[in-house]
Amino acid sequence: LEEGHSPSERLIQKLAIELDADEEQLLLLAEKVPEPIRKRVVERPDVFRVVANLNDKELDALMQQYGGNG
Repeated sequence: LEEGHSPSERLIQKLAIELDADEEQLLLLAEKVPEPIRKRVVERPDVFRVVANLNDKELDALMQQYGGNG
């Protein structure tokens, strides 16, 4: 990797396998959106526009109501 360039998703997948690491976490650390999330955003952009405008308190309430350990 060169300075200023982020790794490809394919490289991150390979690293996750070699390091026995969580691929989704590595993708997020590289500021990349995992494919299942990206696909869902494309399918329902209206929902993600609303979520993007929620403040932290509202997001916490949403997480508490619908679960998840993101």
